[in-house]
Amino acid sequence: MTNEIQVSYILNGVTSAYLMVIGQYGSDGTSNNYVLDTESTQTILNLSGYSNGFYTVALVCDGTIVDAKTLIKQ
Repeated sequence: MTNEIQVSYILNGVTSAYLMVIGQYGSDGTSNNYVLDTESTQTILNLSGYSNGFYTVALVCDGTIVDAKTLIKQ
């Protein structure tokens, strides 16, 4: 089992972007931001410090949430 996930994304002409990981049901209420390289299309998130549970991963571009997915860590 790995504690890393690869996240792919498409950024169209934004000046700043980050992933916001927010803990939900069963998790410890964690909230972390991961700054993205606007010239890249993917990043690796290390989840080893996260407890098992549900998380929302939101893509924030230029201060606006443009996409969100649910992540389940088991």
